Amino acid sequence: MTACGGAQFSCSQLLLQLVIFGLANGAIIALNAISVTLVYSVVRMLNFAHGDLFSLLTVLAAESIAILGLQVGTSWLWIGLGLLVVLVICALVGAGTGLIIEQIGFRPFRGASRLAPLMATLGISFMLYQAALFVRTLTNAVIPGEHRSVPGIPEVARLNVPDLLPHGNLFGDAALILQGKDLIVLAAAVSVALGVHWLLQRTRFGWKLQASAADPTMAQLCGINYSATLRQVFALGGALAGLAALLFSLYYTAPYTNYGAQSGLIAFTAALLGGVGRPLGALLSGLALGILAAFSDYFIAAQWTPALTLGLLVLLVVLRQQPKLDDSPINSALVGSVQVVRQNWRWLIVPALLACVPLLNAWFELGIQVAAIQILIYGLLALGLNLIVGWGGMLDLGYAAPFVLGAYLVGLMSTGLHGGWQTWLASGELAGILLVCGLGGSLFGWLIGLLAARLDNELLAIVTFALGVIAQRVLQNWRSLTNGSSGISGVPSLHIFGLDLATPSATYYAILAITCGVGSLGYNLVRSHYGRALAALASDELAATSVGIAPVVLKRLAYSWGGGVAALAGGLFAVSFSYISPTLAEFRVSAIALIIVVLAGSRRIIAPLIAACLVLGYDLLLIPKLGKLFDDLREQTGNWLWSAINPRGANFLSFGLMLYLTVLYRARARRA
Repeated sequence: MTACGGAQFSCSQLLLQLVIFGLANGAIIALNAISVTLVYSVVRMLNFAHGDLFSLLTVLAAESIAILGLQVGTSWLWIGLGLLVVLVICALVGAGTGLIIEQIGFRPFRGASRLAPLMATLGISFMLYQAALFVRTLTNAVIPGEHRSVPGIPEVARLNVPDLLPHGNLFGDAALILQGKDLIVLAAAVSVALGVHWLLQRTRFGWKLQASAADPTMAQLCGINYSATLRQVFALGGALAGLAALLFSLYYTAPYTNYGAQSGLIAFTAALLGGVGRPLGALLSGLALGILAAFSDYFIAAQWTPALTLGLLVLLVVLRQQPKLDDSPINSALVGSVQVVRQNWRWLIVPALLACVPLLNAWFELGIQVAAIQILIYGLLALGLNLIVGWGGMLDLGYAAPFVLGAYLVGLMSTGLHGGWQTWLASGELAGILLVCGLGGSLFGWLIGLLAARLDNELLAIVTFALGVIAQRVLQNWRSLTNGSSGISGVPSLHIFGLDLATPSATYYAILAITCGVGSLGYNLVRSHYGRALAALASDELAATSVGIAPVVLKRLAYSWGGGVAALAGGLFAVSFSYISPTLAEFRVSAIALIIVVLAGSRRIIAPLIAACLVLGYDLLLIPKLGKLFDDLREQTGNWLWSAINPRGANFLSFGLMLYLTVLYRARARRA
């Protein structure tokens, strides 16, 4: 007999109970996966905004239930009618938002670039997440001084949803638990899967959708309005996301509170496992993932379950043989015609201006020295990513992984956290940081390069995104090695041949020199045979291969360089701020680096430094000033609405708009 929650189970009962829990959780995953597989089957590109749409709709469902005043104890008739109204609201908002995503995230880039829609929907996902935060602010739930899990970090609404679904045990007083709401979500998932299967197989809309998915050009020649079909499938997918969000909120009595992109990846895992465009397969796969999660929660640990699920996604994508989606050249919105990079003395202006920052800070008491160091580190990070994205035309959404790897390598080998781990890096010697981070990051990048040679760009983006999430989970959960969420403190300051660079100005100049050195090496690399071959490979992989260029070698080279530079940036971050934590692996770090590279433009050497100054200057310098201004206005006027327009809490909207508008501008400029 096994004790669980105060009840005694036999082994068979325990396994059956875990299956029941898993089926209920898997039903929510299946509902999301059905909507994902419908859209993906037609556009053959992942919609990164879907997860955050789901997150927004859970908040909308919770708010609608609260506004209607639905409470436990109200008549079942009123509860049923109220939930029907909420379902209609969520479905309509989901369908409308799905149409907007298609209109602005896919239509402007149709027939141009395969990477542009991925980056555009990534920017839209930031904006949708910001919308969820804004809804919370409009409820006046945010008040000055309220407790937050992480002070200063905005969170999606944590509203309590009444337990309106039947939750009594259908087995009576037995130890085994099967609640009425378990059956409701299971029945909803099965009904939706069967309904969508019937829609695809027995209706004209389904036949048009399948024809459009199989061959869009031939479908249009046969009289099918491809654009109208896309709009309809996005609307249907959004409506199904609304149903899934409502059931999620009712079942777990709370809206989704994390980044919705993770839920979108889990749904895509189920869609991929079940077969693209197969709702019944998505249903079975979602249920299987739910059962896997239940067993993982019980037998391993709940905090490891997301990492295991995303690890399964990586395994599925890597092992699954993916044919090229088309034979056209692999073009990126960031990659234009090959440009001859000419040495120009004007490039020295940017480093010269950056060298004046400590002097200006001291003369005018600007208080920007710490922010300036962060700007340089992100500029260095962007210099590494620029070779992968700008020159190689490959998308890496997990670039924070080698960054945090370098930080933790330096932290573990310099602080003596685990006794024997302490090495000669305890002095913070720069030569050691260069060696350890360069080798560790390059090896990590080389492994990612193996995946890059095997996968199409959109699948590579999914895999790198998943690896970034896995990296953060591992750092949080492997407490015996990484100290968990508490991070590592006491990292020694930077030294060069025994010379202590503990002051902010000395650290700044050292990082500036390293950044200029990396930029010079990158300049020579892109001017070499390898750089020209990489640019040719990005512009037309088929033609480049036909003249003897080896794609596998070049992609490994690009990712090895990018990984080494990212790890070096992480190591410099560790010695600059003496503290590191798993938050360095957050997707936000990868997104900011990507925004900098996109803003800098294609195949520019010095432009990433300028773009880093703009993006990080806005985030670290301008936003706090504007935030203080609006805080003063709120205190003077007593109007809480000033919080709703506080730019300090609108970073996600700013970054999302910045990424989307830049990608749109680059795509239109390329067409022109």
